[in-house]
Amino acid sequence: MLWLNFKDWFRTRNRQRVYNRLLNKPCSTHPDGFLFSGRNQMMEKGGYEPFEVDLVRKILGEVQLFANIGANHGFYSCLALSTKTETVAYEPEATNIKMIRKHIKANSFANSFTLHPCAVGALASEMVLHGGGSGGSLLSDNLSNAPKGEQQTVQVVTLDDTLSLGGKKALFLMDVEGFEYEALKGSKAILSSETKPYWIIE
Repeated sequence: MLWLNFKDWFRTRNRQRVYNRLLNKPCSTHPDGFLFSGRNQMMEKGGYEPFEVDLVRKILGEVQLFANIGANHGFYSCLALSTKTETVAYEPEATNIKMIRKHIKANSFANSFTLHPCAVGALASEMVLHGGGSGGSLLSDNLSNAPKGEQQTVQVVTLDDTLSLGGKKALFLMDVEGFEYEALKGSKAILSSETKPYWIIE
């Protein structure tokens, strides 16, 4: 048991070192025209999720508002902002929040951007986020390969309480590691709005 606890502690510390290296990594120009510091060359050179990126790019031409739920490092937020689309992002994980702010500042996107440093769910509350980086989840059994010691308490809000479409056509991109149904339960007003938004849900 002692060895397992030490192994979990060591993996948690090692993952934190990786996160810190990413925070300190300089931004480079992405093919879509914005500055970004991706995890790997695929993200930096435009090879990241090519089908989804192409789909998002096409739909952005039809909307006035982009909502990025589970924004991670803010790649899709930067993509939307580079097209001058008003953008609202939700991200609860502390290091990811720093990465988003780094990328928004590097591109001077702040005037068209709103960040909610919290998770999205069915009710306003506090919950434990298990794991971190790109694999953090509010579901403890959806951890992929994260160490058990990597946890943080985060605020949870609903989309209905924090976002009003105001008649704008919107695109919602949601990737919240298994918590999508709970997030949708807190989006009833948006789902029933007269101006129906587009949804891409992973």
